Amino acid sequence: MKMICKSAPFVFAALTLSGCMMTDGSTHLVGTQGGNNVYEFSVTNYADPVGAKSYVPQRDNFASRLCPQGYRIIDERKGVKITQAGVRQLSENVIRISCPA
Repeated sequence: MKMICKSAPFVFAALTLSGCMMTDGSTHLVGTQGGNNVYEFSVTNYADPVGAKSYVPQRDNFASRLCPQGYRIIDERKGVKITQAGVRQLSENVIRISCPA
């Protein structure tokens, strides 16, 4: 499940429609914790109320697709990277989840 953005218009359109998007192409297994697999991915959203409103559903949707049998968020770092996008700011959030192996 990779989303690779190669053009600025695509990124702008995706953020305009949803207010939030997965931007990290390195979604992968990062290790294990007990008998569970640990995955890490990032979600980028507008750093304003519109982006904040769409962030949690996007995060949960992606995590449930990664771990359809259920997951637990073990680490969530918000605002890891803040970048300017025109007059608005983008905030990158890194999420680490644990799923049954």
